[in-house]
Parts: sequence; C-alpha cells; structure tokens
Amino acid sequence: MVFSSDWKKRTDFPLLQNGAVNLFYRKSVFEGVIADLEKLDYRIVKIVYTDMAAFREELSSKLEWKKRFGYHPWTGNLDALNDGLCPGELENGGKTAICIEDFDRLYQEDDKLGFALLDMIESNSRQWLLFGERLIALIQTNDRDFQCEGVGSNSAHWNQKEASVK
Repeated sequence: MVFSSDWKKRTDFPLLQNGAVNLFYRKSVFEGVIADLEKLDYRIVKIVYTDMAAFREELSSKLEWKKRFGYHPWTGNLDALNDGLCPGELENGGKTAICIEDFDRLYQEDDKLGFALLDMIESNSRQWLLFGERLIALIQTNDRDFQCEGVGSNSAHWNQKEASVK
C-alpha cells in the first residue's frame, strides 16, 4: 500500500492527490513543506536555480549522475534525464522530492526544458506509484501568475487486447 490509514495527516498525500508537480510562491511555505517531507524520510533533491550551467552541475551531483550513468555532468539530453527519473533509479527508499527554487528563472531561460522537466516528473511519478514509491516536485517560483499548462497530459489509450484491431 502506498499510503497507510493515517493518510489525512500526511504532508505528502495532498502533494500527490492532484498531480505530483506543486507550485509555491512564498519561500517560507516551500521550505516548510520540504522540512515536513524530511520528517517523512523523503530524499530531498533541492536545487536553487542561478544559471543553466550551475543547474546541470547541481542536478547531476544530486542525482548521482556519474555513479549511475558513468559521466558528469548531465549534458541536457532529455531522454537521459527521463531515464534518471524512472522508478527504481534513485536510491532513496522509495520517496523523493525534487525541489527547485527560483524555477521561473529556469523557465524564462529555457521554457522547453522547464516544461519537459515538469512533464517528466509528473509522468514518472505515476510510474513510481505503481511500485509503491513516491516522486514529488516542489517548484518555487517568484511569479505569482506562473502556469505550465498540460504537464503530464495523457490521452485515453486502447486496451492491450484491442489496440491492434482496427
């Protein structure tokens, strides 16, 4: 079971209830939720965005890129990043929170990467849940009007028995 009977008291349940990507404006609220997740033994992958080179370096370090993939830092390849977020790939006891502060700066610099990152976290989070694990994103932005539409969007899929029948 992913959540026990005390789910109403847990910080992580509402963070996954409507999707894994959660936006924060106030840094104090962002930091408070991170502290609450630490109490639940989440592995916290926190990055403060300053510039793209520093982001790649810090992301690579925190996701143990060299140990897991044999090179450092992450080069920006989105397929590789997606692989790095797959369930079972992070040594964390099944609970990870990726926390990015000043995300609006990353998004302004490269909106395609920003969207792709959030989309991958959302999609991979659903996969993690299938294995009884949790992946959550806490995204702090200084833009109160920030939106990123369509993150994790899926269309309806045909069942496996009829998928190839036309």
